[in-house]
Amino acid sequence: MQMPGHSYSSGEWLVQAGSEEEFVSRWTTFIERSLNNALGAESFVLVRSTENPRRFLSLGAWENQEALEAWQQMPQMQELLGQCRELCEEFEFHPYTQAASLGSYRSGTERAAQTVQEGAMATGQTASGLIGAAAGAVTDVTASTVGATTEGVERAAEAVAFPIEGYDEKNVDEISKRLNDLSVDELQLVRDYEELNKRRETLLERMDRKIRAA
Repeated sequence: MQMPGHSYSSGEWLVQAGSEEEFVSRWTTFIERSLNNALGAESFVLVRSTENPRRFLSLGAWENQEALEAWQQMPQMQELLGQCRELCEEFEFHPYTQAASLGSYRSGTERAAQTVQEGAMATGQTASGLIGAAAGAVTDVTASTVGATTEGVERAAEAVAFPIEGYDEKNVDEISKRLNDLSVDELQLVRDYEELNKRRETLLERMDRKIRAA
């Protein structure tokens, strides 16, 4: 179903060898300033390719297209973006609007996680394999590093802190034992990841029942 108004941005980065840590530091500063100064900025996440550690994908959720465009025109944001690009061999920016929503139990607090899913699908071949990073290879961007004072930062923290460590290596029974420890928001995040990847029906049904019962 079409969801008018909500907008997304993506950046595809190929970082110079040896500059990966500095890039993450500069990107974090860039996003901290964006969250504090750009109206309509909701959440951001930076994921790193497990196949090529120099390749990163950043994704942002915006209240609407106008907010995204206003952010792009801010001189301070252009300067900070330039500092990130200095460390890169390649960079591509793409704006998106939401085309569809998967699942029946989404709420506003899962927008950051949804951004990762939709952005990776939308960017196609370049972003292949990056969703897997959300379960264990996501860069260390937490609420404390970007100032946990806004709802947007809280959403970003939820996206980068995947609830079940080593998820891809666990079987259905091992994952099921962990479900009782999860909040509704965490259950929804895990369910969305499972639906996008392995799609194990038994596991999806168990999570659906827990979400409905909450």
